[in-house]
Amino acid sequence: MSKQRKALPRTVPDGRWGGAEVPERLGFLGGTGPEGRGLAARFALAGHEVVIGSRDAGRAADAAATVTGRLGGRDGCGAVTGAANREAAQLADVVFLAVPYSGQAGVLSDLAPVLDGKICVSLVAPLTFEGGRARAAPPRAGSAAEEAAAQAPGVRWVAGLHTLSARGLWRVSTPLDTDGLDP
Repeated sequence: MSKQRKALPRTVPDGRWGGAEVPERLGFLGGTGPEGRGLAARFALAGHEVVIGSRDAGRAADAAATVTGRLGGRDGCGAVTGAANREAAQLADVVFLAVPYSGQAGVLSDLAPVLDGKICVSLVAPLTFEGGRARAAPPRAGSAAEEAAAQAPGVRWVAGLHTLSARGLWRVSTPLDTDGLDP
């Protein structure tokens, strides 16, 4: 039986979210890589509080400082902090799993109890790099998210944002030409 967890919503007053309640804090496990940093920057730009997680809290703090610097003091940005993956998972209302596929099982083995009952977005895309090119390498279960759901069944899993370019996400002054995210 999964524990009940009270959500911590807030209303964004500036109207970008139409007065809708949004999660108070977003966590990015393995968020020190290009995709995690880019998404953290975009969500902070949209007003979300962000915690970047890493196996190494110091590395997470460095990534948070880099993201904060990239945002350049723009008005309306959410705070960006860094923490060890476990603390980031504990602090976050919604968690983004941004680890390489090879690290997914280990992270979930360690953090599944902390993630229980939370919404977790799997950004994990199993790839091989043969001949200098990235190629999809779907796991036996069908997808990394399906494997994650089997390993951490108490988590409310979502898979997505796999096609967003880390370089495009990092260009915070340029709108994304996609249906995935907007700011």
